[in-house]
Amino acid sequence: MKNTTSRRLAAAAGIAGVSAVALAAMGTGAAAAGALPGGKTVQTLDDGTTVTVSLFGESVDINPAMSAIPTSRNVWLDGKIAVNISGGAEGGSIEAGYIVGCQLDFGASAGAGGGATATPDFSTGEVSVTPAAEASGGFELSPGEATSVAFFSDADGNNSGFDFEGATGGLAYSQETFAVHGCAGFAEAKAYVKVTVETESTTGIVTLYGKPFSIG
Repeated sequence: MKNTTSRRLAAAAGIAGVSAVALAAMGTGAAAAGALPGGKTVQTLDDGTTVTVSLFGESVDINPAMSAIPTSRNVWLDGKIAVNISGGAEGGSIEAGYIVGCQLDFGASAGAGGGATATPDFSTGEVSVTPAAEASGGFELSPGEATSVAFFSDADGNNSGFDFEGATGGLAYSQETFAVHGCAGFAEAKAYVKVTVETESTTGIVTLYGKPFSIG
């Protein structure tokens, strides 16, 4: 399990209030950067344990590819994730990253017309996507396809998660980057955070999705 890199910090974190400006729709021809609103969810497990998951300080910086190919774009992301547990659990695991789709409507205003449109059901926490090999690498996306970019991944590119102990845990990411290639239409992305906690009587999974945003 890879729990540390030069661009990642995993540490206990408190939850702070955040005021953010939503990112506007962007075209592929120019750089764009802006704050994202993040998100928060509070869920109570079967045994009464309360799990609070927050995504805050989230921002994105988008640039066209250095090759100036309109079907490619580069994305850099910053953000912080905090988990607070009230009850019997003494730690848990955090899986996090971004879901990226080409010509898929995740619910944001894409700012582009035409092409196929699909709306995956993210409410169940089950997303049928193919994981990208590395968060810092590039991947091909055709219209109607989606992929997941994990912060912590094993040799096969699968999300391996980050384990923490105690009632609070979290991670911060800075300049996490990936490149999308081959997407001739609009592309969108959204953050996902999946927290697993175990108590003496139950195992709970709490999933949080960030606000969708256009990446051109």
